[in-house]
Amino acid sequence: MKKLPHNIDTEELLKALETAEDIQELVSFKNDVPLFLSKFKIEAGSNFILPRMLYKLYKLYSVDPVSQQVFSLSCSEFVPRKGHYFKLNITPLKVTKILTKPKNRNDISSSHFKKHYDKFIETANITKGTKWTEGFMLFEVYRFYCIDHKLHKRLTYENFVTISKMYFEHKRIGSSKGMWFKMDHDTLSILTPEHQQNVRNSRRMNDKEREKRKPKKGSGSKPN
Repeated sequence: MKKLPHNIDTEELLKALETAEDIQELVSFKNDVPLFLSKFKIEAGSNFILPRMLYKLYKLYSVDPVSQQVFSLSCSEFVPRKGHYFKLNITPLKVTKILTKPKNRNDISSSHFKKHYDKFIETANITKGTKWTEGFMLFEVYRFYCIDHKLHKRLTYENFVTISKMYFEHKRIGSSKGMWFKMDHDTLSILTPEHQQNVRNSRRMNDKEREKRKPKKGSGSKPN
């Protein structure tokens, strides 16, 4: 079993620094599934949970979720599986409570979240500019900001995009009609070029997966 990010200690990181290959293997991931597992401290345990139930929770967390099949395969690298179930330290009841927790529909209009967003753009030096930047990349900057400042109550991706539209010029670009914002050239400077490329590559791979799952025109059976 591979180790989740929150279980990697300083000694292991220092040892892995001896070679570039080791450190890459230790801290780089193909998608955000291990980050999701770390976020909720999901590890091996005695509770049987169906992958589709855990996948529903993952989709609430992820900005750009992978398919359920990829999710299940990725989870299997970090947590044990028995038959059709994962054996985890989290109970089905706890997952259900998180999934059914009432959502505040007034998040965006509340002064609390406006102050939260204002603090983010001020601290991260997010300003208007001339460079069109993907919404999911701007959200990645916000995610790093929350981690760095240990903020547990965060905006969802949908709410983040909605409130960002109130501050910056925006439009939908490309075949996927993703939201882009007109930002300063240094907006993504907090992210390394390698990290930016990994996020974009992951996004493209997920777009291709979704495209494959779409039913082809005229592929349905003809009526008798």
